[in-house]
Amino acid sequence: MRFEHQLQRYQAALEVAPMRTQMATAAVLAGVGDAIAQRIEARGAFAWRRFAALVVVNVVYIVPLLSALYAANDRLVGIRIRACIVHCTVHHIYLPTHP
Repeated sequence: MRFEHQLQRYQAALEVAPMRTQMATAAVLAGVGDAIAQRIEARGAFAWRRFAALVVVNVVYIVPLLSALYAANDRLVGIRIRACIVHCTVHHIYLPTHP
């Protein structure tokens, strides 16, 4: 399948079930990241307990916590202010002033 189609399916999944989709994404990214790290470290056999612990911590703890914090931030600060910060940051990075 084409990348654009997969991206559309992912975005649709985020709309329908955001928490479940974010948890699945975190599991894949944490697992792949740990597998790469273990391969680079090359200290004997693959550490399945380490791998499983990292995935479980990300899925059960990190994703729900960060989702709650971002939701609270959106309610307290508002999306407008965040958009302004992003705009100002991008402007500063890509259009620096010269002395």
